[in-house]
Formats: sequence, structure tokens, C-alpha cells
Amino acid sequence: MSANPWHRRYHSDALAGMLSLTLEERGAYQTVLDLIYDRGGPIMDNERLLAGYMGCSIRKWRSLREVLIAKGKLVAADGHLSNSRAEKEIENDAKTRRKLAENGSKGGHKKAENSEKANENNQTEPALLEQNPSLLPEARSQSIQLDKSNCADDDPGKQFWDSARGYLGASKSSLIGKLAGQYGQTAVAAAITDAMLMTRQPPDRTAYVIGILRKGQASQTAAGEVW
Repeated sequence: MSANPWHRRYHSDALAGMLSLTLEERGAYQTVLDLIYDRGGPIMDNERLLAGYMGCSIRKWRSLREVLIAKGKLVAADGHLSNSRAEKEIENDAKTRRKLAENGSKGGHKKAENSEKANENNQTEPALLEQNPSLLPEARSQSIQLDKSNCADDDPGKQFWDSARGYLGASKSSLIGKLAGQYGQTAVAAAITDAMLMTRQPPDRTAYVIGILRKGQASQTAAGEVW
């Protein structure tokens, strides 16, 4: 399974960076970059394997490799080939995924805490009002203030919902709730992040996010069967 099935591409930077390369060198360079992104890091400097990916002889690949290294496009070290820009982009994407996954996890805990507090209030308020109906306005005021305190701007759960609605649309709130219940907020947040970071957005964002979630679930199931 690919470590990174897609990556962000800055077209202007790519065009400017490849001005010094011939058509043949560009093809080899792009192939190596795709292999690096697909693996999620440096690749083995295996000339037979890479020549196969290039569709050329080992001798030809050796020549292309030397040119790309000489022009600063590739770095050969410790039996691996790497590209500094690709490594930075891979790390940035990993940080973004970790951050959103962390927010999704915090949001789930926060939602549970809020739900527990709401249940406590629902149980306490009727008893209080039954004893003293005159407290009705005050009790409602306290309840409203509590609800507002649970919706603070730094609430990870609110961040999750704002991001999800912002990407999929407010009309998808019910679906977002179902997906969060089925797959968990962490998985949904990660799937939306993957979709948001695509260079070319899918025509149907909702279907694409659901596809990512199902694929992830299927992978976990398969892994469980293997073990």
C-alpha cells in the first residue's frame, strides 16, 4: 500500500526548477520524485530496479542519474536517493495529518464530557424546579451560560465540525455526524485533510471522503485477518 497516494505539487516551482533539464532528464526526474512521494521518503539506489521504472537500460539510467545528481536534483547517500524539497513536503503533510487527527481525538473526548455535563444538568434542573418553580428563569439562564461555555472557540470538537462543514458544506451536517459515529472523528478529520490537500479537488467531495474512510476500514480489516 502506498505511503502517500498523492502529494501537493507547485506547478510554477516545478517548471522553474526543470528549466535546466532535457525532456529525457525531466522524465527520469519526475519518475524518481513519484517513487519518493509514494514511499514517503528516500528510495533505494538500486540501478536495476530504477532502470526498470524508467523503461531504459541500466547504462542509460546510470547516465541520467549522474546528470540529475550533478544538477542538484537528487542526492545520493547511504545507498538511497532523495530530494530535499520532497522530504520537506512529506514532513509538512505528516504534521498536518497529525494535527488534525489530534484535534479530532480531542474533539471526541470533549464531546463526551459535554454530553455527560448535559445529562447531569438535565437530571438536576427538573428536581430543582420541582422544589422551587420560582427558580425557572435563573435555572434556564445558568443552563444557557453552561452551553455557551461548552462552545468555546478553542473547543477541538467545534474545530472539527467547523472544518468538516466548511469543506463538505453545512447541509452535510447530518452525514458528518453519521460518519463520525461510524468511523470516529479522528478518522473523519484525517480523511477530510487528505481531500483538502489534493492539488485538484474531486468533483464530489463527499463521495471522495467516504471512499477514503471505507478504504481505511478495509485496510484495517485486512490487517486484522493477516494477524
